[in-house]
Amino acid sequence: MEKERLNFNTFLDGLDSRDELDGFNASMYVNKYVIEGVDAKNLTYEYVSFYTIDYLEQILRNDHWANKKDDYKTYLLNRIDTTSSDLNKAQYLTILAKCFRSNVEEAWESLKVVFLEYILKDRFQRTTKRLFDNLSYVGLSNKKYKEGLYEFISNILVRTDISDANLISILGWLTSTNKFKYQLTKIDRMFEVSLSLLSKTSEPQRRKHIIKLALKVWEKQTDEEKRKSTAKRKELYELLADNEYSFILPDDPNNAAVPHLNHMFLRHILQWYTLAGNSSKVSKAEKELMAIKDKLVIPSFPVTIYTPDQVKVLNDKLEFAHSCPAGIFLWALSEDFFNTIPTNTQLNKGAEDFVGLDNFSFTYLDYNYNSKNISDSEEPNYKKFLLYDLYAKPALRNFILVFLKRIKEGTLCFQDIYDFLTVSTNFGKTYRSYRNEPISNYDLVENGLKHIFYQFKKIVSGYQPDFTLSLDSLCPKIERILREMLHSVKASILKIDAKTPTPKKETMLLLDDLLDAAEIRNFMSDEDLNFFRYVLTNDGQNIRNYSAHGLYSPIFYKSDAGIISGFLVFVAILRLAVITNCFKYEVNNSGED
Repeated sequence: MEKERLNFNTFLDGLDSRDELDGFNASMYVNKYVIEGVDAKNLTYEYVSFYTIDYLEQILRNDHWANKKDDYKTYLLNRIDTTSSDLNKAQYLTILAKCFRSNVEEAWESLKVVFLEYILKDRFQRTTKRLFDNLSYVGLSNKKYKEGLYEFISNILVRTDISDANLISILGWLTSTNKFKYQLTKIDRMFEVSLSLLSKTSEPQRRKHIIKLALKVWEKQTDEEKRKSTAKRKELYELLADNEYSFILPDDPNNAAVPHLNHMFLRHILQWYTLAGNSSKVSKAEKELMAIKDKLVIPSFPVTIYTPDQVKVLNDKLEFAHSCPAGIFLWALSEDFFNTIPTNTQLNKGAEDFVGLDNFSFTYLDYNYNSKNISDSEEPNYKKFLLYDLYAKPALRNFILVFLKRIKEGTLCFQDIYDFLTVSTNFGKTYRSYRNEPISNYDLVENGLKHIFYQFKKIVSGYQPDFTLSLDSLCPKIERILREMLHSVKASILKIDAKTPTPKKETMLLLDDLLDAAEIRNFMSDEDLNFFRYVLTNDGQNIRNYSAHGLYSPIFYKSDAGIISGFLVFVAILRLAVITNCFKYEVNNSGED
């Protein structure tokens, strides 16, 4: 069927009628319509105009745009005159002000009006945040408007027609250091506003968030203001500790995790009462913390690997894994393997008690028998992952046997894996990548997963597997997905090489840097991080490095070690898929927002 030509005026009318400041799926129009000449150029201009301003600035610095910038500026000026959308007009003006250093005053006035309009609404937090960022780009980069920006923010914080939820969001944006470094001392009554929000909610998680925001604001005050409000800071820490008791879980003899979670909460409580200077509450929290230590089940190292109770738990899980539905089996596989490994706290404690032979230092030996002495500073982490390996290997073999049996019996096929990932997790969603292109995590891993499943089918059929293609393909994809996940929580995925001359060399964060990023703890636990470090990095199996650099011999991919590596990578993908369920991606299904 022949494609019709795009009516660009109709496209612009649709663009101007939207309520959100958000990009669009350019590929949808390219696939559906014939777009040539001026229309194709203008579609590109519109597409990039909805990038975030910092990313667009990088694009415009590219040599590819050198001969397009003047024409692009002319196009923006024309759109400002013709658009019926104040929201889009504010975006175009921000681009001109920040990227072209023109129309700055017009951008400043437009952004203030549109931001105030949207902050009074509760529907579009993402749009409001982008408007606030744009306001900050213009205000902070121009001396003429910097003081005006702080005055504008101060006036917003004391308005009575803005919802508490939006005020909390503004305070969160101001205290975050991800993108802008605001001088909070120039914003009037910010500390008082954060304190006033506390009296308006009794919900523990929200109170905790507000108290932490207030403490961040307190830290940014002048020394004189801090001196005057020292008592208030102590009061906040006491409120924070009082509030933390809301998270204490009731005793449950059937849940071994409860004492460990309560132990964590009580450690917070003790720390915060100490900072509050409340000696009586400190004493009470210490007694509670000591009492709960008796309930913590910490295995003894290195005398035994599994206690009888742990063996029973593992056997029960394996028995259930044989008979449960395929979707439940795959979901549990991403969870139950972790339950056979000690928690991060237990591993660290075990590493402290783990000693080598007298007069011998620890030495690391890699796959190719390259040795490295372990320094004193590296030793705790090295011992921790030695213990991790001791626990992981027997559990892995048992789970692999169940996995193979289900494949042989026909109770697990690739369709089950496809359905699980695309229906039960966010892997099936198409979202905007850090390059602002439509992408789905499942598309990234599909071919590698098909190959890895085929190798396990070969095993149950009596043939020798070869995991070369799947391992070499999937490890970089895991790194890519981690990068996308971090980008989605507004973490920086770039680093600047300070050693290079100006202009500085800019590179993407690699795997170890991604796993060390502070923001990764927004969606990964210590146990998750231990697992991915064990599977992919030099702390454990180092599969990503060995496969990426061709260090494995051909026989490795066909050996028992290759089977274990293939299974670990498969579980890693399942785990990432389950973790993404907490993400609210900017979805691009069929071109819809």
